[in-house]
Amino acid sequence: MTEQEIQMENQDQRYGEVRIANDVIAVIAGMALCDIPGVYIDGKLPEAFIDRSNSKNITKSVKIEVAEGYVAVGIIVSIEYGKIVSDTCAEIQDKIKVAIQTMTGLDVARVDVTVEELIFKKEK
Repeated sequence: MTEQEIQMENQDQRYGEVRIANDVIAVIAGMALCDIPGVYIDGKLPEAFIDRSNSKNITKSVKIEVAEGYVAVGIIVSIEYGKIVSDTCAEIQDKIKVAIQTMTGLDVARVDVTVEELIFKKEK
């Protein structure tokens, strides 16, 4: 499997290279959605999706591109019926951007959200 890796350089201290695999950034993006109610990845809550996924499954729903130190994220989600889609997508974008920038130190250029379907909860 060919895995793109990114390289970060610390300007103050250069002890060596630090590389973060795209799959790691994808997991960070997926886990950022755990606090947003009514958002699903591949039909599962984000925690369940990440727990049961391998790198092949994650890259199906979360695409990461890194160029010149900037990260572009594309994520496919489902949203629970009744949520305001535009507000939920804006929250998804904000949470992913903050999580990646905080955990990796990389700048996030864009977060593209595709809403694949609406999830209808069955009343019990």
